[in-house]
Amino acid sequence: LVLVQKLLEILYKHKGTISIKELSDMTSFRPEDIISTLQALDLLKYFGGQHSVFISPKMIETYVNKKDNSPPVDSNGIRWIPHSERGKVKAPDTPGAGPATVPPS
Repeated sequence: LVLVQKLLEILYKHKGTISIKELSDMTSFRPEDIISTLQALDLLKYFGGQHSVFISPKMIETYVNKKDNSPPVDSNGIRWIPHSERGKVKAPDTPGAGPATVPPS
């Protein structure tokens, strides 16, 4: 859902052409995830030897203006831990207690 919303916001604001790589660079999502999302939404079409995104301005506006009923996410509370470090990390005891820490080796 986050990827869909982000892609539609970008497409809503962007004028002209944009590549999958540019979308990937702007969102930090993998190109494969962007392609599969666009395919799942039936927005990616193959025409004239290349893939193109076909979406009407009305559809973008509908998605952008749609109210999201999910709870807000505090991005300060999200901590990414590399898979190789997951066994070594002590998570905070309570939500919002701060970042997880890696004990000294």
